[in-house]
Amino acid sequence: MSIPWNNILSFTGGIFILLDIGLAALLIFSLTKVFSLRPRSSASISLEEKRAFVLHDPELKKQWVKLKARSEESPPQSLTLAILEADKFIDAVLKRLGVEGEHMADRLDQLAPGDFETLDELWRAHRIRNQLAHTPDFDISRRDALEVIRSYERFLEEIGIL
Repeated sequence: MSIPWNNILSFTGGIFILLDIGLAALLIFSLTKVFSLRPRSSASISLEEKRAFVLHDPELKKQWVKLKARSEESPPQSLTLAILEADKFIDAVLKRLGVEGEHMADRLDQLAPGDFETLDELWRAHRIRNQLAHTPDFDISRRDALEVIRSYERFLEEIGIL
């Protein structure tokens, strides 16, 4: 009695072909699930999605609260430092919002005056910050310094961070 090897090989080959097709389908299904679950890169996130994410970041509000608390400390230098930090904070927010420019002034130039009621205040606050940083004899009263910090705060309120 002879073993029908041709029939056995054909049958076994058919089973392996069906297994290959099933495994390929399982691989494709798994890859589609994995790619749908993975986080998207920042390049694929739209500007509006990025802005929504930035504006609803609770960490930004916490940072501002800490910064503001430091500004309320007694020494007059705390107000100067608070203005410098507030300006840097606003600049970082503008960068995260996708506003382009080499310096903060460049980024402020990119903002449309009609879009922000507090833009003029923000410009004034930034100019005072520049005077504090670059003019050795520049002095600012406590009341004016608090108003500068309040200008930064009003901008943060307008864009929805506070």
